[in-house]
Amino acid sequence: MNAYQSSEASDDDDRFDARVGVVKSALALGGMFTDRQPHPAALAEYERLKASGDLSGVQALGLQLAQAERERRGWGARVGSLVVNGVAGAVIAADGRESDGAINFATGMLVNELQIWTQPNQASSAINRFQPANLSLGLITIPGEYALNVGPQQLGATWRY
Repeated sequence: MNAYQSSEASDDDDRFDARVGVVKSALALGGMFTDRQPHPAALAEYERLKASGDLSGVQALGLQLAQAERERRGWGARVGSLVVNGVAGAVIAADGRESDGAINFATGMLVNELQIWTQPNQASSAINRFQPANLSLGLITIPGEYALNVGPQQLGATWRY
């Protein structure tokens, strides 16, 4: 949407904001590919340890995963977003629209918080086992599995593909 608006919006300010949004989205996409979730690798290691009967290794793996989850919710997880959203808000503010810059910064930080707090968490437990399902987006169908989760102060769903 931002890519289209960056050249086609009727207002100069909207085109400028959309260009800033394109850069933010590209950085977020790059971050998604470079900052992989630890759970798939932990699951493979768990299966290996379980098959070998190494219960102490399974316990250590659980502790490692819990530590990784704590780190992914810590202040370090907010630094990159703070820099990107801060620069984006400052660029828009420097264009003479301080309130638009502040709104851009605030919404970017809110989205980052939502991403942090909706990451998978081993403290939750599945209400059901993963069930096969297909996610359809127009002509694209993504086969996967879903599970409903419950944990301390949370309800959720997990999608694996």
